[in-house]
Amino acid sequence: MAELDRVQVHAQNMESELLSEQQDVIERIEAETDADGQITASDAAMVLQKTLVEKTEMTIETKTADRKKFIDVDGDKNITASDAAYILQRTLNDKLTLPVTEQTAK
Repeated sequence: MAELDRVQVHAQNMESELLSEQQDVIERIEAETDADGQITASDAAMVLQKTLVEKTEMTIETKTADRKKFIDVDGDKNITASDAAYILQRTLNDKLTLPVTEQTAK
């Protein structure tokens, strides 16, 4: 019986680790608006379109209610052309750390 308990605890620990890794993946896809798993110029264009026409619907909006978590990359609590510019910069330099990521790390 002790062996079964040990296995169950191990399985629960593995599940917790997997959920944590999944959360990390979601957090790493900040700036991703079309839910294709990549940050591209298309994401920047979609954010810019959203700033111009509020009714524009991004794919990420159908996936989560907390869209600002994904597209407010400068952390000012608004979706602006600044966010689009940061996203475009990120597509050109994949080492670029977005301001919201820096704020989260502090």
